[in-house]
Amino acid sequence: MPAQTSDDELDEQPTSRDADYLGGLQNSIPRVNWELLQALTSGLNHSDPTLASRMAQTIRAEVPFYRLKRSVSQASLAASTAAHVDSLLSLDESTDLKLSASRELGVDRAKEGVPLEHVVDAMRCGSKFLWNEIVRHARALGTVSEGDLVDVASEIWLMHDAYTNALENGYRFEQTRRLLSEQQSRSGLLYGLLDAREAGNPTETLDRLGFPRGSHLTVVAADALHDRSTWLASVEAQLAELGAVSAWVMVSTVQLGIIGSHEAGLVPVVQALLSGTRSTAGLSPRFDDAGRIPLMVRLARTALAATPSGTITAFDDVPVAMSAAASLDVSQVVTDHVLGQVLATSELERRALLETLEAWFEHGGSAAEAAPGLFVHPNTVRNRIQRIEELTGRRLSRPKDAAEVYLALCGYTQNRT
Repeated sequence: MPAQTSDDELDEQPTSRDADYLGGLQNSIPRVNWELLQALTSGLNHSDPTLASRMAQTIRAEVPFYRLKRSVSQASLAASTAAHVDSLLSLDESTDLKLSASRELGVDRAKEGVPLEHVVDAMRCGSKFLWNEIVRHARALGTVSEGDLVDVASEIWLMHDAYTNALENGYRFEQTRRLLSEQQSRSGLLYGLLDAREAGNPTETLDRLGFPRGSHLTVVAADALHDRSTWLASVEAQLAELGAVSAWVMVSTVQLGIIGSHEAGLVPVVQALLSGTRSTAGLSPRFDDAGRIPLMVRLARTALAATPSGTITAFDDVPVAMSAAASLDVSQVVTDHVLGQVLATSELERRALLETLEAWFEHGGSAAEAAPGLFVHPNTVRNRIQRIEELTGRRLSRPKDAAEVYLALCGYTQNRT
């Protein structure tokens, strides 16, 4: 399975390297009139204990998403406004901004599933509310000039940008952590489903992987490619356009996938799609019972084993060849038993006889149709077939004998590759 990142590692990254994570935002704000700003915010903070609750009410009233029921709970909104008021109105001589609260707000909202644009809107609304309160407080004091307020406004909105950037960083960090966690969970489900190493309810697993109930299914086994991620992205996108759901996982050196669709003709569609990727793959028959997945994985792997490089083979296409590929040791015994005398001939004769036998079967037992591809006269094909019958002790005009010879030939081909 792919290397996993633990939740502990993910949780530690933003806090242990805070300065790097936040891009050095603390040092990006010019301190034009820090002492005045500090005095104003401190005075406002001590004079009005209702700031946080009034900010929450303002956000509820002015940000449409936050007016929706169950968008953000009252408790969560109250906690975030209290933290924002504290970070902005509790400045000290160090001139360092308290960005951790904004980052944590981004993490919390990502966990709650609130779209980032609405979280930013709420942050902007809260900062605007606080700025209006600072202006009201300064004018009530009667000792602050309009010019000083302009200087303070510049710093307030630069600080707002820093808080917003910290919020966005926290939000995206949590999104990345959740995505990695979901990918790891999905990979685990697929391993259990396709590698058959874990017991469980396959129907329930398919549900969790997003496969619609009643889907027709097929399993794909493909050779691993060096550009596997690009290949998978292309295949998944094309399958999605066809209305099919797919899930993929690497098992050893084989890329296993399961594909589901409500279309009955699933296998030929997938076969045609994969043929355009120049990959080597085997497909299981179509099936509807999720309990048959382990069997279908074996059939797809068998089809892959019997597939020439760069081609796609469905198990249903050549069931006799699939039977030979399913048990190479048994098929070798069958090959030796049926074709032993043919294989014992000289190399030149053996090659000619086997090539003729393959062509003869391929063309439905027609010497006339097989001859052109072999560059020989039809009578030569007939003579070679007669020679094979003598060596095997079987008449190819008899269905049972022909089946035995064909199975032995498939076994020879599989063991040779």
